[in-house]
Amino acid sequence: MHREQFGRLSSGALGPAIAFTAFCLAIVVALTRPAFADNLSVHAGLLNFNFAEFALSGNRLLQESGWLPGGGLQWSRAWSDSLSTRLGAEFYRGVADYRGQTQAGIGHRTETEETLASLGVQLTRNFEHRFGLFLGLRLRDWQRDIQDNNGVFGLSERFRWQEWSTGVKFDGGRIEQGRLYFEIGLLAVREAEMDVDINRAGLGGTELSPGNGEGLRMQAAWRRNLAENHYYQLMFFHESWEFARSNINATSGGAVDMLVVEPENRSRHTGIAFAFGFKLE
Repeated sequence: MHREQFGRLSSGALGPAIAFTAFCLAIVVALTRPAFADNLSVHAGLLNFNFAEFALSGNRLLQESGWLPGGGLQWSRAWSDSLSTRLGAEFYRGVADYRGQTQAGIGHRTETEETLASLGVQLTRNFEHRFGLFLGLRLRDWQRDIQDNNGVFGLSERFRWQEWSTGVKFDGGRIEQGRLYFEIGLLAVREAEMDVDINRAGLGGTELSPGNGEGLRMQAAWRRNLAENHYYQLMFFHESWEFARSNINATSGGAVDMLVVEPENRSRHTGIAFAFGFKLE
């Protein structure tokens, strides 16, 4: 992020928690109904992380890229042939290469420690077992820690936002003793909040509200049953989203106060994961 690129925490800090709680209440109510089937799975994967910030002119200010290891846990329940629920959590962490420039416009390279976490729920209405429509909500948390290098101080940022999704999923049929599944969803990025810490440079910190954005997620999965109650799954996925330019806010707590803003930014991630799951009796 640039010097004029730091952010402000919105006054609606409870918005994500309230929305997620309300969404989960529907799940809790549904839990009183008899279940058709439960599944629990754990997965490990690699995320090809790509992030870039852009000036008002459209010129790229910086780019970060790298492979982040991680994984997650997922629970799903089929209430009937036509209705299912999925709850999941994911965590990825690693180091990305940073290629950007200083405030003076001099090229600069370093590394950024990236940490991405999410907690989400999805409701699906299935039609004839081969096609479904879904609605989902994920609470996402992303921390960037740009490292000091070559006499240039780094900084830390933390983004938090709601990710609403809607889309389709369908059964692609049997292949090589397994079965293919596809999922395509549109994403809406809402209620974003951002904390910025520039204390390493003696400039204090501030909070921002990045603007709303949209995105896309696609996934292809190949699943094979090992036994009646066990299975493994190989997943390929791509997800992308953007934040619009934030508000402008002043830093505080440092030697000098300054106005900063988070520019428009875009994330493009591709990943692969291996999952092992079992049906709960």
